[in-house]
Formats: sequence, C-alpha cells, structure tokens
Amino acid sequence: MAQKNIWKNRKCRICAGVFFVLLCMLTGCGGIGEKTASATQLIQNLDYEGALAELEAAEEAGENIRQIERSRGIAYMGLTDYGQAAEAFLRSLAHSNGFVQNIDFDTNYYLAAAYTKDGRFSEAEETYNAILDLRPEEKDAYFLRGNVRMNLGRFQEAKEDFDRVLSMDAKNYDRLIEIYEILAYFGHREDGQEYLQTALAAGDKRMDNFSRGRIYYYQGEYQKACLVLEEARNEGSAESYLYLGRAYEATGDFIYAASVYSSYLGQYEENAEVYNQL
Repeated sequence: MAQKNIWKNRKCRICAGVFFVLLCMLTGCGGIGEKTASATQLIQNLDYEGALAELEAAEEAGENIRQIERSRGIAYMGLTDYGQAAEAFLRSLAHSNGFVQNIDFDTNYYLAAAYTKDGRFSEAEETYNAILDLRPEEKDAYFLRGNVRMNLGRFQEAKEDFDRVLSMDAKNYDRLIEIYEILAYFGHREDGQEYLQTALAAGDKRMDNFSRGRIYYYQGEYQKACLVLEEARNEGSAESYLYLGRAYEATGDFIYAASVYSSYLGQYEENAEVYNQL
C-alpha cells in the first residue's frame, strides 16, 4: 500500500514508545502470540533469519498481524535491510483500528529509524513531524528530527530542535554531548561549543565529575579534563576510563594514557573499546 494511503489518518500512526529501547519493547505490547513471542526471543538472540521464519508461521497461525509485521520490521533492521523493514512497519501501522495505541507510536519510531538508516531523511522527518503533532513534548522526537534535519542540510531548523531539547531537559548531559557531536560532525563545532559553555556557565552543582570532565574534553581543555576525570574514574565505568585516557592522549602523555586503560582492564571485565584504545 502506498505510504500516503497508510498515513491518511494521523491518529492511526502514532502512540507511545522510546527509540533507544528497541528490543526490550518487543514484549511490551499486549496480545502477542506464542510464535511471535518465539520470534521475539530469536531476535534478542540475533537470529534474524530464524525470527522471520517463525513470523511466517505466526501469520499462518492467525496471530496478531500488527505484532507480526512490527517484529518482522525489527528483524529486517537486524539484517540491515532497511527498505524491507520500513515496508513491514508501514504494514503494521496500516492494521491500526483507528485508536491511538502504544504499539503504533512505538512503531513510528522504528519506522523513522529505518528511514534514517536507509538515507530517506525526508520521510524520517515526516514521521517525526507526525509524532510531534500528537506528542509535542516528546524530547526524543525533537532530538532525532534535529539529526535528520542536519542530514538534510537544514542547520537552522535542526538547531531549533536541539534548542528545544535542551530547554526541556537541561540537565541531560549525555544528550548535550550527543548534540555537540552531531553538530561537530556536520561542521558546526563552534555552535556545539556554545552549548557546552552554556552548560558549564550555569554552574549546576549537580553536574557530576564525569559530565564536567567530558565537557572540558570536548572544549579542548584537556588538563582540566584530566583533573576532573581522575575523580570520575572512581566510579569504575569503562567510559570514565576511556575519556580519562583520551584526555591524557590529547596532552601527549601516551604512557600514562596506556596505564589508565591497563588499569581498567586489570580491575574489571574485558571491554573491547578500552582494549582497542590501548
């Protein structure tokens, strides 16, 4: 079915969901059949071909077609077949009964992700527009639409989305750094630096050392980053060690940076990213 027919009624295409928890949401909607549930487990085990075969059996058994098509789309995404994934998500949405339900809203996030992965940025933007029409306070949709708009070369509109995200969630420093990285990637590092400086200037006492150290690192204040991240590594997370080591690398102290990575690997479980950095 053509997209314009499927999306004729906006209320049929959107409900609740979160983009970053793809697999765990598979079991979050009601009415899932036995074979669809089995396919879900196969997807979680990264057996996407097996999942598709199980979903064929689920369809033959008359299980919930919306769930089947949604799961089929996720399996295709696992296989990096984003065109097929988008078609499956559209078919899932086409089976909506006209009432806004969680599965529809969640599926639209998947659909937008498939479009983005497939380089179909205009269609991804349209999907995020539809989400925001019904949920104007959906922070993830603003952030993801901003990313899509950067890919479309529409910097000012993307920045408006990022401004909106940060005004709604000013203390989310992970998201702040993600926005910086997107802007830097597309050649707008100075604009990203302004966001970082604004966060530091706010003087939020609740900002932890890890967040503060990362901001110093991206600002090029490597000595300050080292000092603050030395405190943060007591948390024991791989990321804290990675940023500390990278900060020392940026100062030219490669020997100490190597000792930071070795220290993590000697104390905690193996971590591929830390190992590769070493």
